[in-house]
Amino acid sequence: MPFDIEEFTTFLVDAKRGAHPAKDLAPARSILPGAVQLEFARGLFTYKNLYCGTERFSGQETVHYANRPIWGMGYSGGLVNHYMWDLQPQWIYAVLRSSLALVSEEMPFRGPFKYEYYGFEYTNHPLGHLGEFLGEETIKYRESLVYHLWYVGGFIK
Repeated sequence: MPFDIEEFTTFLVDAKRGAHPAKDLAPARSILPGAVQLEFARGLFTYKNLYCGTERFSGQETVHYANRPIWGMGYSGGLVNHYMWDLQPQWIYAVLRSSLALVSEEMPFRGPFKYEYYGFEYTNHPLGHLGEFLGEETIKYRESLVYHLWYVGGFIK
Protein backbone atom coordinates (compact mmCIF):
# COMPACT_ATOMS: atom_id res chain seq x y z
CA MET A 1 0.00 0.00 0.00
CA PRO A 2 1.35 3.46 -0.86
CA PHE A 3 -0.19 4.83 2.36
CA ASP A 4 -0.10 4.06 6.07
CA ILE A 5 -3.06 1.88 7.17
CA GLU A 6 -3.32 3.58 10.57
CA GLU A 7 -3.33 7.01 8.93
CA PHE A 8 -5.98 5.80 6.48
CA THR A 9 -8.18 4.38 9.24
CA THR A 10 -7.96 7.59 11.26
CA PHE A 11 -8.85 9.58 8.14
CA LEU A 12 -11.82 7.30 7.36
CA VAL A 13 -13.27 7.71 10.86
CA ASP A 14 -12.76 11.49 10.76
CA ALA A 15 -14.35 11.64 7.29
CA LYS A 16 -17.41 9.67 8.37
CA ARG A 17 -17.86 11.99 11.36
CA GLY A 18 -17.03 15.25 9.58
CA ALA A 19 -18.20 14.95 5.97
CA HIS A 20 -20.24 17.91 4.76
CA PRO A 21 -22.48 18.45 1.71
CA ALA A 22 -20.59 19.21 -1.51
CA LYS A 23 -20.58 22.89 -2.42
CA ASP A 24 -21.48 22.08 -6.02
CA LEU A 25 -23.88 19.16 -6.53
CA ALA A 26 -24.09 19.64 -10.33
CA PRO A 27 -21.32 17.12 -11.17
CA ALA A 28 -22.88 14.42 -8.97
CA ARG A 29 -26.38 15.11 -10.24
CA SER A 30 -25.22 14.99 -13.87
CA ILE A 31 -24.20 11.38 -13.23
CA LEU A 32 -27.00 10.49 -10.80
CA PRO A 33 -30.03 12.83 -10.92
CA GLY A 34 -31.34 13.50 -7.42
CA ALA A 35 -28.07 12.45 -5.76
CA VAL A 36 -26.63 14.00 -2.62
CA GLN A 37 -22.87 14.07 -2.07
CA LEU A 38 -20.95 14.44 1.19
CA GLU A 39 -17.22 15.24 1.11
CA PHE A 40 -14.18 15.37 3.36
CA ALA A 41 -10.49 15.89 2.52
CA ARG A 42 -7.20 15.98 4.38
CA GLY A 43 -3.74 15.76 2.93
CA LEU A 44 -3.66 13.30 0.02
CA PHE A 45 -6.89 11.59 1.17
CA THR A 46 -10.37 12.51 -0.11
CA TYR A 47 -13.68 10.95 0.90
CA LYS A 48 -16.94 11.11 -1.04
CA ASN A 49 -20.30 9.66 -0.06
CA LEU A 50 -22.79 9.76 -2.93
CA TYR A 51 -26.34 8.54 -2.32
CA CYS A 52 -29.91 8.74 -3.63
CA GLY A 53 -33.15 8.53 -1.69
CA THR A 54 -34.38 9.38 1.79
CA GLU A 55 -36.72 6.86 3.39
CA ARG A 56 -35.18 4.11 1.21
CA PHE A 57 -31.72 4.89 -0.13
CA SER A 58 -28.64 3.50 -1.81
CA GLY A 59 -25.15 4.90 -1.94
CA GLN A 60 -21.43 4.54 -2.34
CA GLU A 61 -18.56 5.80 -0.17
CA THR A 62 -15.15 6.10 -1.83
CA VAL A 63 -11.74 7.12 -0.50
CA HIS A 64 -9.04 8.34 -2.87
CA TYR A 65 -5.35 8.68 -2.08
CA ALA A 66 -3.40 10.99 -4.39
CA ASN A 67 -6.40 10.99 -6.76
CA ARG A 68 -6.46 7.17 -6.96
CA PRO A 69 -9.43 5.18 -5.57
CA ILE A 70 -8.24 2.94 -2.73
CA TRP A 71 -11.30 1.96 -0.68
CA GLY A 72 -15.05 1.81 -1.16
CA MET A 73 -18.27 0.77 0.52
CA GLY A 74 -21.70 0.36 -1.04
CA TYR A 75 -24.89 0.38 1.02
CA SER A 76 -28.63 0.09 0.55
CA GLY A 77 -31.55 0.16 2.96
CA GLY A 78 -33.77 2.45 4.94
CA LEU A 79 -37.05 2.56 6.77
CA VAL A 80 -39.21 -0.51 7.16
CA ASN A 81 -42.99 -0.07 7.15
CA HIS A 82 -44.17 0.07 10.73
CA TYR A 83 -47.84 0.03 11.51
CA MET A 84 -47.80 -0.43 15.28
CA TRP A 85 -46.63 3.08 16.19
CA ASP A 86 -46.85 6.49 14.65
CA LEU A 87 -43.07 6.87 14.36
CA GLN A 88 -41.75 9.87 12.51
CA PRO A 89 -38.88 9.16 10.08
CA GLN A 90 -36.81 11.93 11.65
CA TRP A 91 -36.85 10.05 14.99
CA ILE A 92 -35.40 6.94 13.39
CA TYR A 93 -32.81 8.97 11.49
CA ALA A 94 -31.85 10.78 14.72
CA VAL A 95 -31.01 7.35 16.16
CA LEU A 96 -29.05 6.48 13.02
CA ARG A 97 -27.06 9.75 13.00
CA SER A 98 -26.30 9.36 16.70
CA SER A 99 -25.06 5.79 16.27
CA LEU A 100 -23.01 6.57 13.14
CA ALA A 101 -21.25 9.37 15.06
CA LEU A 102 -19.82 6.59 17.25
CA VAL A 103 -17.86 5.01 14.36
CA SER A 104 -14.48 3.81 15.66
CA GLU A 105 -11.06 2.94 14.30
CA GLU A 106 -11.59 -0.63 15.50
CA MET A 107 -14.73 -0.94 13.34
CA PRO A 108 -14.73 1.89 10.76
CA PHE A 109 -17.64 0.65 8.62
CA ARG A 110 -20.78 2.04 10.27
CA GLY A 111 -21.74 2.43 13.97
CA PRO A 112 -21.02 0.36 17.11
CA PHE A 113 -22.16 -3.23 17.63
CA LYS A 114 -25.06 -2.04 19.81
CA TYR A 115 -26.44 1.34 20.84
CA GLU A 116 -29.64 2.30 22.68
CA TYR A 117 -31.28 5.68 22.26
CA TYR A 118 -34.64 6.68 23.76
CA GLY A 119 -36.30 3.28 23.39
CA PHE A 120 -34.65 2.50 20.05
CA GLU A 121 -32.00 -0.19 19.64
CA TYR A 122 -29.36 0.10 16.91
CA THR A 123 -27.31 -3.00 16.05
CA ASN A 124 -24.46 -3.53 13.62
CA HIS A 125 -23.27 -6.97 12.50
CA PRO A 126 -20.06 -6.64 10.45
CA LEU A 127 -18.17 -9.58 8.99
CA GLY A 128 -14.60 -9.33 7.71
CA HIS A 129 -11.96 -6.63 8.02
CA LEU A 130 -11.17 -3.21 6.57
CA GLY A 131 -9.85 -4.75 3.34
CA GLU A 132 -12.95 -6.89 2.63
CA PHE A 133 -16.18 -6.82 4.60
CA LEU A 134 -19.94 -6.93 4.59
CA GLY A 135 -22.50 -6.20 7.23
CA GLU A 136 -26.05 -5.59 8.32
CA GLU A 137 -27.37 -2.66 10.33
CA THR A 138 -30.78 -2.52 12.02
CA ILE A 139 -32.84 -0.29 14.28
CA LYS A 140 -35.67 -1.68 16.36
CA TYR A 141 -38.32 0.09 18.38
CA ARG A 142 -39.93 -2.01 21.11
CA GLU A 143 -38.57 -5.17 19.46
CA SER A 144 -40.07 -4.26 16.05
CA LEU A 145 -37.76 -3.68 13.08
CA VAL A 146 -38.09 -0.09 11.78
CA TYR A 147 -34.84 0.30 9.79
CA HIS A 148 -32.60 -2.11 7.89
CA LEU A 149 -29.43 -1.65 5.78
CA TRP A 150 -26.87 -3.91 4.06
CA TYR A 151 -23.31 -2.76 3.34
CA VAL A 152 -20.29 -4.25 1.59
CA GLY A 153 -16.82 -3.00 0.70
CA GLY A 154 -13.06 -3.08 0.98
CA PHE A 155 -9.84 -1.98 -0.64
CA ILE A 156 -9.72 -1.18 -4.35
CA LYS A 157 -6.67 -2.21 -6.38
